[in-house]
Amino acid sequence: MSGLHGKTFIATCAEDKTQVLKRLLEPKGARVLSFPLIHIVPAANKLSEIRKELGKLYSFQWIIFTSTNGVANFFYWLNELHLSFQASDYKFAVIGKATGEALVQQGIQPNFTSESTDSVEFATQLQQILGNESQNILVPTGNLASNNLEKVLGKQHQMNYLVVYKTETSAAIDKAISAQIEAAAYDLIFFLSPSAVNAFVSIFQPKIAVSTIQSVAIGKVTRKAMEQEGIEPKFVPSLPNLELMVEELEHYYKNNS
Repeated sequence: MSGLHGKTFIATCAEDKTQVLKRLLEPKGARVLSFPLIHIVPAANKLSEIRKELGKLYSFQWIIFTSTNGVANFFYWLNELHLSFQASDYKFAVIGKATGEALVQQGIQPNFTSESTDSVEFATQLQQILGNESQNILVPTGNLASNNLEKVLGKQHQMNYLVVYKTETSAAIDKAISAQIEAAAYDLIFFLSPSAVNAFVSIFQPKIAVSTIQSVAIGKVTRKAMEQEGIEPKFVPSLPNLELMVEELEHYYKNNS
């Protein structure tokens, strides 16, 4: 029997990621409750900028994707605006395995994939590939994204950040699951992004002492956001990958049962 059998997990991420967690955890006997605190939507408020930048794609040599949401919404806008796109005209760099897989699903093989999701580490590695000649680079991103790439790549290359999606806080919160959290009737709460952490704190503080929750952070960036709120995650996978997280979490429970 899996060490995850009978466990109750609460997923605070957007519904698409929750479905992945259910697919991975439910066959092992775990219960996954969907409690989305955020959702991702195309950045319709940025339509004029999107139309302008995507209309001059020919001017870019590289396209950098920092997340699966960036990939999905970049292609959403290409289709929405009926723009032609010849992938062979560009080179692609992605942060993380999941982002690379999302690009492959679009029929494009990345030219560079960083296993690390640390943006500065990614940028440092990519700089070695880009070399000394200045490149014009497009970065489809979200409204809450950091500009850490700029610190490394902006010194030598023309960086163009295009907001193609935005993160919004969910308007409706499941009252039954909220009550479960307040009663600590769960095993772990999953946090996959800093925005989910911020939304959680805004909802539950001061109803509960958020520092006491039992939680998982998908990676270093999310962990940092949690620690800033006084939350120490009980578990952080070695790499920010859902499949690996479930595998390591299973070992964690097996070794700590």
